[in-house]
Amino acid sequence: MRFLIVLRESRMPQFLMGRCFAALLIFPLISLPSPVIAGAGGEPRRELTCEDILELDRVGSPSQLDRDQAIVLGESYDQGKCVPQDYGRAFTLYSRAVEFGPSIVGLRLGYFYLNGLGVDRDEQKARYWFRSEALATYFNDDRFSDGMLELMSFGTSVPEMLREEVTRAHEIYNGPPEGLMAVYRDLSTGNGVYPHPKNALIWLSKAGSQAHPEALYEIARRHLTGEGYLKSDSAYVATLDRAAHLNFAKAQKELGAYYLRASEDSYGWYRALVWLLRAQKNGIDVAAQILAAEKRLSSLDIEAAHERAADFNFKQ
Repeated sequence: MRFLIVLRESRMPQFLMGRCFAALLIFPLISLPSPVIAGAGGEPRRELTCEDILELDRVGSPSQLDRDQAIVLGESYDQGKCVPQDYGRAFTLYSRAVEFGPSIVGLRLGYFYLNGLGVDRDEQKARYWFRSEALATYFNDDRFSDGMLELMSFGTSVPEMLREEVTRAHEIYNGPPEGLMAVYRDLSTGNGVYPHPKNALIWLSKAGSQAHPEALYEIARRHLTGEGYLKSDSAYVATLDRAAHLNFAKAQKELGAYYLRASEDSYGWYRALVWLLRAQKNGIDVAAQILAAEKRLSSLDIEAAHERAADFNFKQ
């Protein structure tokens, strides 16, 4: 088994020419005589020998291994390379690896559960891992994803259960925004799947591209905080405005509060009042903010704002 551990994503190697296992950070290179591993501190990569594998094994507790080490040692026990084959030990090491985030070893855990390798057979847990990885990574119908599914089974056929979950992920990803948002929430919180907050944003962005109001509101909030999106006040306001125009009450309240807080002239306060009135019509209690906005406006401006807010299809 030949691996190259890399520190960042690169172009896909020619792995489809061979049958071998890989993680998201590990890709097989058929031409290499043995595994190589990137040295710490930027030092040149070196070949990983059986002696290196045994040195990792002497660490003892998997909790002391980093992600790459756990994957390499887990694969060694999985395939009986340099150490006796031991599915139980491989399962423990793969479990350690996924603590750092989802990767293809999650598929291997599902495979172990499905076939009772190193752990009691449990179809529910197998589906949990297959679904988690399908939604986090394998939702696109492409050669790379198909190849990685083949790799995880070391040359045996890809389990039908995994095929089902990948197909399901494809359908949701290419479906309506409500389904995209459901996956976003599940991956963000770990509801029924292994949490993957970073990849959850892929689903959020696609829902936002389909003008889903809640998605736009969530994206706006992330522009404000810089969580997963560029921190930008202008992007925050622009995206919040899109959600508000789609009649999303939370966005209307927040946009009104923003204009009330940030404006220094009557036009800004007028816009604040319009959005706050729309939020109120949608059932949100913003009485205090409405009063604050009205105190800054003339009676004519207040009347105009109420008329504007009453128009469902208003545009500013």
